Amino acid sequence: DPVTPQFNEDLGCWELQLPAGTDGFEVDLGLEVFGWGMATGSPNLGSIQATVNSAGYSNGIGGDLNPKGWPGNGHAAYQAKNWCDPNFGGDGGPCNSGPFGPCEDPNPCIHNPDWVMPACANGLDAMAVATLDYAWAVASQKNCNVDDGQIKTLGGLILEVPGNAAGTYLIDFNRSPSQSFMSSFSGAPIPGVVFTPACITLVCQSDADCDDGFSCTTDRCDEGTSTCENIIAQNSCLIDDICYLSGQLDPAESCHICTSNLSQTDWSNRPAGFACGDASDTDCNHPDTCDGAGTCLANQEPNGATCTDEGNDCTRDLCNGGFCQHRNWASGTRCGDATDVPCNGADTCDGRGSCLNNVLPDDAPCPNGNFCDGAELCLGGVCQSADPPCDPESELCDEQDDECDLFGDHDGDLLITLSDFRHWPNCETGPVGGPYPVGCEIFDFQQNGLVDLRDYARFLVAFDMP
Repeated sequence: DPVTPQFNEDLGCWELQLPAGTDGFEVDLGLEVFGWGMATGSPNLGSIQATVNSAGYSNGIGGDLNPKGWPGNGHAAYQAKNWCDPNFGGDGGPCNSGPFGPCEDPNPCIHNPDWVMPACANGLDAMAVATLDYAWAVASQKNCNVDDGQIKTLGGLILEVPGNAAGTYLIDFNRSPSQSFMSSFSGAPIPGVVFTPACITLVCQSDADCDDGFSCTTDRCDEGTSTCENIIAQNSCLIDDICYLSGQLDPAESCHICTSNLSQTDWSNRPAGFACGDASDTDCNHPDTCDGAGTCLANQEPNGATCTDEGNDCTRDLCNGGFCQHRNWASGTRCGDATDVPCNGADTCDGRGSCLNNVLPDDAPCPNGNFCDGAELCLGGVCQSADPPCDPESELCDEQDDECDLFGDHDGDLLITLSDFRHWPNCETGPVGGPYPVGCEIFDFQQNGLVDLRDYARFLVAFDMP
């Protein structure tokens, strides 16, 4: 039924007071224009466009008002923003989201152009090529361009008022000069355009009219103001249209909590140090805690911090991203046995996480530079002399000259004769004598540090008789 708005000077809007109810209803707001000309009847109106919000209206108290469309040209009871294309078998009816649903295949649900309702002509498609969301555009025709002092009806906006609507809603214009404007026939902007919004206020007659559908509120109608009050229970919160008991956590962020004595309409922050998120407690990832500002902190050790040693000398045990990782040391890194001798070098990593013992294979050469040791070869990781150069029974190895000297050959002529025998008395130490003089080692056949009768017996055997 038609309702005459009253201008609310406090709100600066044309106010409609409508009864609150649980079923919801629709409101058709008329858009009117007047008084653009001066007393002489100029300037003449060439075009006008008025744009309002197409995304819905909220006041933070009750449910949002949903713009559904505007009076159409016979396709349906009103013209929806989207409609089933009759060119493909559709009925021209609305197909926006809500109770109408999509079109049946293969009928496409297309975006409907905006419509205009000038006072002196039938409805016209909007003059703009681009789609104007809930915009009313008029290209004046005939006698509609002169301000005759009469109100011109530009069209109507249909709003869906849900059952939980409450309080006052402001329905205003988009006041950007590119969205709402008046122009003369010459295209010049008409200055001083005043936009007056509309208000819808839901008034109640009984407590039942104020039922908001939430279990945590007490709903009552204020007899003095005929407005609804929805009082949240003492130990409850109503946040994002969901009831919570005091002490309940935010399902999306465990550092938010309903603390009704602090706020009943918004989350409170849990104190710093409270447990949240991941409760894991490892070397690199400790239990998460709240920071006191509403954020759950992941208490991870910094990347590069040491963690549990896995017992492998060839891996580094470091934290990375909250996990203990065992990365391989580079090839050549020392590990295991640090002994570094011929045939058995210090152990090193192979770069793939394994420790190599670096033992040379048997028979690998391991020369130590000593002539008297002969050819040294590896055997079981130990360097051993394999083939002494001198016959231990008849020759003395001379390390200084790298040669084998004949036992008893004091003068080095490769013969054991009287000339050698002459030196014997100076070298004989006897069975209990001290060490012999330098040069007498040639007579030490037994290599025991003594020159005695047993060596003399061997000397006689080796003596070259003439």
